[in-house]
Amino acid sequence: MTGEIAHRLGGHAAIVNDVDIDPTGRLLASVSRDFTLKIYSLAAGELVQSFALGRKSLKSVCFASDRIVLVGEYWGGTLQAVHPDSLAVLRRLGAMRQRPDDDKDPSR
Repeated sequence: MTGEIAHRLGGHAAIVNDVDIDPTGRLLASVSRDFTLKIYSLAAGELVQSFALGRKSLKSVCFASDRIVLVGEYWGGTLQAVHPDSLAVLRRLGAMRQRPDDDKDPSR
């Protein structure tokens, strides 16, 4: 590494909120306020996949493995598991809402 810019990864139409590199070092995932998840090849510096995930700003991205990318939303507390090659949504999980009395009774 020389400290020089290797690639400029364009493609998002709004602020990028988070990026992560897959465990193999082959791919980089990014999420943006443009509602998209983008997957880039680090070696080539090119966009490999782009996928719109609804109409909510995406907050976070994390490779859970080389086969699963986790994407979280800003509002609504939804977490989506996405396959990085096909970009198929494998699972969508909603956030648990705390009941008003949960913080008062430690046995719950």
